Amino acid sequence: MISDGRPNPLVREKHHFIGGRMTRRHGFGIEVSMKSQRAFTLIELIVTVALAAILLTIAIPSFRTTILNNRLVTSANVFLTDANLARSEAISRGQPVRIISNAGGWNNGWKVQVAATATDIKVADALRDGVTITASGGATQFTFSPDGSSSAADTLDVCDSRSGAPGQRVTVALSGRVAAANFTCP
Repeated sequence: MISDGRPNPLVREKHHFIGGRMTRRHGFGIEVSMKSQRAFTLIELIVTVALAAILLTIAIPSFRTTILNNRLVTSANVFLTDANLARSEAISRGQPVRIISNAGGWNNGWKVQVAATATDIKVADALRDGVTITASGGATQFTFSPDGSSSAADTLDVCDSRSGAPGQRVTVALSGRVAAANFTCP
């Protein structure tokens, strides 16, 4: 209180007991009952938790599908990038460079190497998380000439264990062009 009896505007609130109940006095003499300030009831909390559980039940399976699809696209893009690296190196070095699968096939990884010396330029690890690469024509290597063309043409399907799921199809053409496209895995 200021000396003339007015409430001090710098004091925001004070608690008082009036008639056996607690009140809160705000800066300008306004009294509010503490009963008007409430927390969440048990029912409100249960409803909120139930709604959150329903939303998570719907969202998590579709999020898992998104993760699996992204793994397929990533694996296809890694192969595509390495095949393009082999082609680029063949052109810049003026000698054949190949991308060759490790023993056991493309699923066990691959190497980009100079064809004449077998000097590794890049080594890719084996695929993880059930992702597989299957060459429809059985190609185990693609050798790129200094003009950018490929010694073989084939289509490689990148899939996982889900039947009918979206996959990636990587095509290596005789011209040396490497491209990826969406398709449905068998």
